[in-house]
Parts: sequence; structure tokens; C-alpha cells
Amino acid sequence: VEMLKNGNLYFGDQTTHTIYEVDFFGTVKNSWPMPGYIFHHQVLELPNGNFLVTVTKDNISTINDFIIEIDRNSKQIVTTWDLRESLQADRDAWISGARNWIHVNAVEYDRSDDCIIISGRNQGVAKLTRDNKVKWILSTHNGWNKAGDGTDMKAKLLHPLAKNGTVIKDTNVLYGHINHPDFEWNWYQHATKLLPNGNLMLFDNGDNRNFTGDLKYSRAVEYKINENGKTVQQVWQYGKERGRETFSDIVSDVDYYAETNTVVFTPGSITYPSNRGKLVEVSRSSGNVVFEVTVLPPTDLSRVTMHRTDKIKLYR
Repeated sequence: VEMLKNGNLYFGDQTTHTIYEVDFFGTVKNSWPMPGYIFHHQVLELPNGNFLVTVTKDNISTINDFIIEIDRNSKQIVTTWDLRESLQADRDAWISGARNWIHVNAVEYDRSDDCIIISGRNQGVAKLTRDNKVKWILSTHNGWNKAGDGTDMKAKLLHPLAKNGTVIKDTNVLYGHINHPDFEWNWYQHATKLLPNGNLMLFDNGDNRNFTGDLKYSRAVEYKINENGKTVQQVWQYGKERGRETFSDIVSDVDYYAETNTVVFTPGSITYPSNRGKLVEVSRSSGNVVFEVTVLPPTDLSRVTMHRTDKIKLYR
């Protein structure tokens, strides 16, 4: 559930395959059906008022691998991204089993070039043009070959840089088997967000980090991406120093607030020492925590406490 620019709330419903707009009394103000598609994870209001939606297409063998754009006024689907064509559905470096091969859990819009950025939990992060062509891929370099449309995915991979700007060439780092002192890949990430400076922030869950499962920490991480040079540089992170107490291998969120220059880091499904979630607001300049709260699930058996969190202004 997120807030529209008009002050109402909106969300997608998987049961009715519909996007709903509601006010704070729960009154449905508008709705947008999605015939032929099943909602999952996220709907995003675009600057022009349209909606980007992560969906599953009916009557095909795979799931969670389509993005659609719904026109706010006509309620028609005006753009479709079939990720089986633009990306590589048979890559099994992060997951085995083809049905849920990518598991898109977030979508972001880049107004600078009218492109979208998707988080595929089981593959990495990718930027796509409006005509469904890949601009870059942020992921470990192992297992990439040809996309469904024949495009060479290896040519789209971002190459990591050290702090001094030199290219990291160690194949053990590129393939994700070890970390570099200046750079770590995103693992089974959520919540891709573009910052005002153009950098990309996301929640790096850290599930199966370095393919060992031994390094149990999650991070809010900021990457600087050079699209022309196909490079990526890690410029900020928070969470590694917290270890297991903020490790959430699933769900979770991160948001940046320019007015306070703070990041809200939300591991939503912590299992150590017991099931819980946390909201940690941290200064991006100093790294100091300015607010923190632990949120307990409704029952001891509940695994997921929070999937998304947002600061909102109730009074305008």
C-alpha cells in the first residue's frame, strides 16, 4: 500500500487482479482491472499518472516475469514487457527450476530516459527500454549467455569499480565467490530506488551471499552506475555491521528521504533471535542511527512482519 500524488492510497490485489485506489476511510475511489494478468508485489504510479505493475501472465508456464503499464484514464494496458524475451530465462546461477526463474519483486521508473529498472530476486537488477531491450544488468557475472531474443547478455553486464575508480578484474569477485573490500554484489535484492543524484539504492537481502549462506547480513546499498562505460561503483552501505540482527533473507524495503538526508532500512523478516522486523532510520552522511524500532509479528508463527514501509504526511 502506497500513497498516490493526490493523497489517496493504492495497491494491487491478487485475488481480483485489480489495482485499487482508496481513501483513508477505506472507500474505493477507483479501480483498474488487469484482464489476462495476475498481480504480484508492486504497482508504481508514473509521473504521467499511469501505473507500472509487476504481473504474471495467464496460461503460460512461468510466473512473475511480465511488467505492464496501465493507462490511468482509459484503463487499458498500453505497454507490455515480456522478460522471457529481453532476459535469460534459462540462467540457473542463482536458482534451479524454470517456473519462477526471475521473480520480479520491484519496478522503478527512470524519467531521464523513459526506462524501467526491475529487481528480479532470482537473477539481479536490470534496466529496460520501453521497447523491452536491456541497457544493463547488475548481477554476478556467472551463467549469463543469450536472452530469449538472442541478445548477448554478457555485453550488458556492469563491471565493478574499486573506490579509486579502477576496474575490479578478479574473477572470484566478478562471479560472486568472494567480496572486494570496496564492492559487494546485491543478492536476492528488493526495493530498487533511484536517488535524486541518479544513483541506485536497493535492499540487498544477502540470501546465499557468495553462494555459501554463511554471511548472514542484509544491507541498504547505493551504487553509482555509468551506463556508457558499463561500470558500477559502491558508494554507500548500511547494515553489514549489524550482522544477523538485521538479516532478512526475504521481503524488506529501503527508502531515501532527501529532506533529512536519511535512509530508512527495513529488514522485514528477521528470524534471529526470533521472528521480527525492524525499521532503522540512519543518517546517510554520518551513518548514525537516528530512529529505530523493532516490530513484532501478529503471532509467533508469522514469518513476514513487513514487506514495504513508507513515511507519509497525513496532513497536507
